[in-house]
Amino acid sequence: MPTLYVTCHNCHTEFPTPIGVTDQGLSGVLISGLTHKCPNCGEEAQYFTQDYHVPTATSGRVESGADVAVKNEGDERRAENQVDMVKLAGYGVKPEG
Repeated sequence: MPTLYVTCHNCHTEFPTPIGVTDQGLSGVLISGLTHKCPNCGEEAQYFTQDYHVPTATSGRVESGADVAVKNEGDERRAENQVDMVKLAGYGVKPEG
């Protein structure tokens, strides 16, 4: 059963919803004002039938939720390290490494 996706109205990130459809697709489905929270920017918005879609097939590997979480954790660490480096540079400290 394919999962339906929406695209955030605020940051335009495509994300999955907890709604799935059968092989018949969206015919006969009417979705009226369901609220979803974007995992990227945190924006909560209402979505309607025309906002939902099944993502097109991608070439290559599709990331799982666990892969994205690990990637985001690495990005977060790099950002924290960069902030620390900027603070240290202001004090004239040269970090090791």
